[in-house]
Amino acid sequence: MKHPRANAALTLPEIVVSLAVASFVVMGALSLFVLLQRTFYSASETTKFNARSRVTQDRLVDEFRALESIDSILVDADGHSRRFTGQLVDLGSGAPRQVTYSFAGAQSALVRTDVDSGTSLTLMDELSDARFTFFQRSGIGSAAQTNAPLAVNAIKVDLIPVERRATLWGNNEPIQSAVVQLRNRAIE
Repeated sequence: MKHPRANAALTLPEIVVSLAVASFVVMGALSLFVLLQRTFYSASETTKFNARSRVTQDRLVDEFRALESIDSILVDADGHSRRFTGQLVDLGSGAPRQVTYSFAGAQSALVRTDVDSGTSLTLMDELSDARFTFFQRSGIGSAAQTNAPLAVNAIKVDLIPVERRATLWGNNEPIQSAVVQLRNRAIE
């Protein structure tokens, strides 16, 4: 009489195959988890940057509208302007101030310097570039780009974030403000 074989145990090849399949499933789940973590982190960074850039742009709109005149515009060798100086009416005291707005590449920051007092204020950091574009507007919808300080009556600023992980599309595109009409410079 034959003894029935016990069916309760697995053979060694069955154990090896099941461990291999389980390890592939665990590796896939871990890689998906890591991808989701990176995407969440990148989305959080982008959201924070966009919020900070909105606050900075709101401040710049107020300050640019208070500009009485543009004294000088520095155009770099690549044709972009990253620094200009102007006269504005201080929003708090109403006193006239000479200020310089510049992109400080070493600090990766947009900086506002009060020329009269010598104090500097970092408006926004974590930038790879900040560019100013100056316009002479002569009516609704009509504007010509200019670098002549006396002709400027509108300014646009582009804020370009530092390189981030490329997990989200459009992550390193410039944040552009609207063209800000200088309040004290009439459209001719």
